[in-house]
Amino acid sequence: MKINFCTYCILKYTHSPYLDESINIGVLIYFAKSKRFIFKYSNNLSRIKLIYNNIPEKTIKEYIHQIDSRLKNINSIQKPDISLENYDLKDFLSKYILSPDSTVLQFSNFKTIENVKFEEDFVEKTILKQLFIDDNIHLIT
Repeated sequence: MKINFCTYCILKYTHSPYLDESINIGVLIYFAKSKRFIFKYSNNLSRIKLIYNNIPEKTIKEYIHQIDSRLKNINSIQKPDISLENYDLKDFLSKYILSPDSTVLQFSNFKTIENVKFEEDFVEKTILKQLFIDDNIHLIT
């Protein structure tokens, strides 16, 4: 049983699944040791608006806020059966957070870091730094 790992995925806006174009707008990180989710996302969607004229901005923001709200609720409850020791993260997200193919928002494939030896804050900052362009995105909690 792995106890000290983190896994993360990217929340992507997919304007056209046929063209396979997507823009990273959020990151979801799960820390197994603390059984805690971190969700950071673009507050203003400026990267999407620079590329596409007609985006459903209010709808996208509502979905993002719903995802954030659900994750905060899960973090506050910390149910033992939602520890992901017994779940695949993809199945967990589909069941509790965001169904696949339900919106233009989709989570990417997941990456896992095993035997995390650093503080969670350091790991979080490192992942965010690698996945986002700081000049174009504002991260909020």
